[in-house]
Amino acid sequence: MMAEFNVNTWWDPASADAVRVVMKAGKGSPEIIMKKLGVGYCRADFLLKILQRAGIVSTFRSRRGTYRLLCRRKS
Repeated sequence: MMAEFNVNTWWDPASADAVRVVMKAGKGSPEIIMKKLGVGYCRADFLLKILQRAGIVSTFRSRRGTYRLLCRRKS
């Protein structure tokens, strides 16, 4: 009998760090996340997709792959 497990494909351990980085930068892009978190392009893009699905960033704002920040942290 196989063990049961739940796979959540829209979660990454670095998601909280990515939110912090994007909030501080005021925008999101793979390059920003790559530099600040030290991850590769594919993982940075995946993290942006998570943030997009969570409603933190919008779709591309420019051809350069920059995402617009939708929500701001309350001070």
